[in-house]
Amino acid sequence: SGEWWAAVSRAANGKSFTDFYARYIDGRDPYPYDAVLPLAGLRLVRDTITEPRVGIGTVQDSGGVHVTQVAAGSPAEIAGVKVGDLLLAVGGISAGDPTWSDQFRARYARASRGSLIPVLVRRDGREMTLSAPLAFFPRVQSHIAEDQRASAKARRVRDGILRGTTTQ
Repeated sequence: SGEWWAAVSRAANGKSFTDFYARYIDGRDPYPYDAVLPLAGLRLVRDTITEPRVGIGTVQDSGGVHVTQVAAGSPAEIAGVKVGDLLLAVGGISAGDPTWSDQFRARYARASRGSLIPVLVRRDGREMTLSAPLAFFPRVQSHIAEDQRASAKARRVRDGILRGTTTQ
């Protein structure tokens, strides 16, 4: 790791990255995308989407999909899902399918808030169908886009990063 940072410093004409490492790699400071990306003619675009969620955390092993968390006030908590339950299906979608949560969000994206969604669990060896009210929660998704208003210098930097070449 020390050799790598030394090479980075040499490539940056001797600039030290000690503070950068302490703040963003080893530390917990949020990376300043809004200040750095424009230097390369880029910008961070944030979109807030609203999507259906059940409000559980799970882990899958050879025994199935185990509920490890139930969010307070979530549809799962309202339905009576408990930590330790074996999750079998949600909204008719098998929890054994690794893409079940994506399928759930797609299937119920336009459903009515409060609609009852069946949640099939196994608890103490007994299968139970619980009813969870459909709820929607916001999620911010981000992506990097080219800044159409970037300066000529920023466009050259962007070209260097994306294409490996720059023009003078």
